[in-house]
Amino acid sequence: HLVEIARLAQGKDDLDAQTEQILTMYEQGGAGMVYHGMREDDVIRIMREPFTMIAADAGVRKLGVGAPHPRGYGNNARVLGRYARELGLLTLEDAVRKMTSLPAQTFRLEGRG
Repeated sequence: HLVEIARLAQGKDDLDAQTEQILTMYEQGGAGMVYHGMREDDVIRIMREPFTMIAADAGVRKLGVGAPHPRGYGNNARVLGRYARELGLLTLEDAVRKMTSLPAQTFRLEGRG
């Protein structure tokens, strides 16, 4: 919670301290968390669906600034390594399609995918 972070970092937790803490964190590259909110068997069941698209909601950061969220770099590698290569759940071609041309087609991004 922001109140606790501001209190720990600045020794105070009023609105000004919270605002200052947000700005400081942003200047230093932001903050992120890793959640493990889905069960593996649910991920596998969803991944098998032909129209499931694969993407990550990691934010884009300026190169060399802050600490990017791991899924910004690891999401697609995880799908290709674990679900395509190790488990054989998807072919390599289908995994790449779910990451590229399927989202582009779905969102009508011409010349993409």
